[in-house]
Amino acid sequence: MEKIQFDLDLQSLCKEAIETAFNFIKNNEKETDVIYFFGTEEQKVSSTGVFYKINKNIVELHEVNNALKKKVDNSNSNISTLLNKNLDILYNILTLFKQNNREIPTQIKIIYNIKENKLEIKLDYKFHFSNHKTKRPSDIFDEWINSIKLESK
Repeated sequence: MEKIQFDLDLQSLCKEAIETAFNFIKNNEKETDVIYFFGTEEQKVSSTGVFYKINKNIVELHEVNNALKKKVDNSNSNISTLLNKNLDILYNILTLFKQNNREIPTQIKIIYNIKENKLEIKLDYKFHFSNHKTKRPSDIFDEWINSIKLESK
């Protein structure tokens, strides 16, 4: 029963991350195709990020109004609020792993395809930036965005 409860709790936290990102764009399901959540923690350095596929365009938080017909408040203040909420969610996800004596991932990617109502959770356990002299979490996030952009062409 513990495994089932863990899976349900993890799924609930992942849904919370997606809902938070969806709220940022005012739950605009007509224009939004996919929501992407990124979270990482290595050597006590944490970072999160969100981007979207909106009207067939891959856009970051500061770019959403370039793709949306129905504009939203994507001010620095609102972006900061979203990212802080996401850090809390990431912390809760990692705490869930710790409390259940599970190997703690260094990276989580959550992909929610709105059109297909499909949630995908990808966990990774290797170091991506803390063992590198110049890479930062934002570099790893940017690499993911660029790979999605290439796939979308």
